[in-house]
Amino acid sequence: MRKTALYMLLAAAVLGMGGCGKANQPASADNGGTEAKTAEASIELSVFAGSVAENTPTGTGLKAMVDYINENGGGTLKATDYYDTALGDATSMVQGLQQGTIDIGVSGTAYFSGLVPEVEVFQLPFLFDNLEEARAAVDGVASEKIFEKFAEKGIVGLAFWENGFRELSNNVRPVTTPADLSGIKMRTLPATVQVETWKALGALPTTIDASELYTAL
Repeated sequence: MRKTALYMLLAAAVLGMGGCGKANQPASADNGGTEAKTAEASIELSVFAGSVAENTPTGTGLKAMVDYINENGGGTLKATDYYDTALGDATSMVQGLQQGTIDIGVSGTAYFSGLVPEVEVFQLPFLFDNLEEARAAVDGVASEKIFEKFAEKGIVGLAFWENGFRELSNNVRPVTTPADLSGIKMRTLPATVQVETWKALGALPTTIDASELYTAL
């Protein structure tokens, strides 16, 4: 199936792209009338990869982002990275972004579909013939329109990351035509378009979070 899997990198609106966050403000000292020295506030940012492990391309990219923030934040920003459901699964991460308990998060677009259904346009099968088409689609007007929808929900869209072409694997039979999918139980992401697509092709899809995938298998 020629279809790319896209990740979304988003930040909680409370971050303000350079403003709020969780600040630690040290109290100034007054030593017998000497001039008080006041340290700048330190803004702590939680940067969460959802269900993605650190030793993946996405995890590596997230780590590079955290390192960049810490190296260039002038001492006023301190970012901490979390991976592999350390702060909950991908669904709870989306809720955390809305509530401001997580500052920056990355996850597959499917996990945001309950919040912004329009993002499911990128879940349509056979949408792109190659990576260049996919990159162009999420680097222009389409992504801007999607990010406007997220802004209405209190979340700032930063970028789309790619996760390669989605593959199908099973232990029942080779799949070369849609008929070969008949009756195959398969895991899919929590996105209506994906579920209905696999149903239409004859499979028996079940939505399972990535953190529970291996147990389910």
